[in-house]
Amino acid sequence: NSFEQFCTNYCNEKLQQFFNERIIKEEQLLYEKEGLGLKKISYIDNQDCIGMLIKIFLPSLF
Repeated sequence: NSFEQFCTNYCNEKLQQFFNERIIKEEQLLYEKEGLGLKKISYIDNQDCIGMLIKIFLPSLF
């Protein structure tokens, strides 16, 4: 069960990171570049969480 849970958690975190980068961060940069005065959306960068999952579980998988 722990391996399946790791895979689920890892995939969820990677999908969330992809969404944050592609949808939120890049769109905000585009709006800024175009001079649109839109309110910034704050979000949590989960790269540290992904790094922790890899550091803890990856060595034990191989």
